[in-house]
Amino acid sequence: MGAEVLNLNIRTSINICGLLNICASISPTSPSPETLAVIFSDSMDTFKVKFNPIIPLVRFIWTVAAGALLTRIFYVCFTNYGTDTTRAIWIFIIGVPIVGTLFYIPLKGLFKNSKIYSVTNSQLIVTDILKLKTERIKKENIKGFSDSRIEYRIGTFKQLIIYLADNRKFEIMQFEQFNFKQIKPTMIDIGYKYLGPEPYTWKWFDSRVYYFE
Repeated sequence: MGAEVLNLNIRTSINICGLLNICASISPTSPSPETLAVIFSDSMDTFKVKFNPIIPLVRFIWTVAAGALLTRIFYVCFTNYGTDTTRAIWIFIIGVPIVGTLFYIPLKGLFKNSKIYSVTNSQLIVTDILKLKTERIKKENIKGFSDSRIEYRIGTFKQLIIYLADNRKFEIMQFEQFNFKQIKPTMIDIGYKYLGPEPYTWKWFDSRVYYFE
């Protein structure tokens, strides 16, 4: 009986070793033990930014409504151009820039800022919820981050700007994340470079000056 159990254990060990060898031959690009150790360590010490799903929903509804109104303005202008040219021109001159801006700004915010962030000791993980794409940026490829304040008519909101080595930037608005206040101290604690406060300087109607480029 003891000999049979011993033989069974030996055969099981051989089968497991063979299976591991087969997996290794099928996937020669499998992560090294060092890489697996980093991934495991990151998974244990990951700070997840709590994304506010209401914001992209509001932006989407606003974009659809503004787009419908903009389409209506174009329709009225072109259908009335022959019979009431002056009125059609004034509607176009006044309506298109105003409604066009109301359409463009939330649309830009929807595509640019619909992202979920996770911060670890070694990388920044960015998930684009519209493109269904996740990007992992190593810590050494991040120059640092700054904080800023933007004044709107409804109030003043804080913003974090993350600068990458390839000159890209991620902008995180206060109202887009539930735990926004925890992002800055957490990134500083785990070794990301804080570049300092950055004043908001208007550059164009939808852009700003970046001081740490």
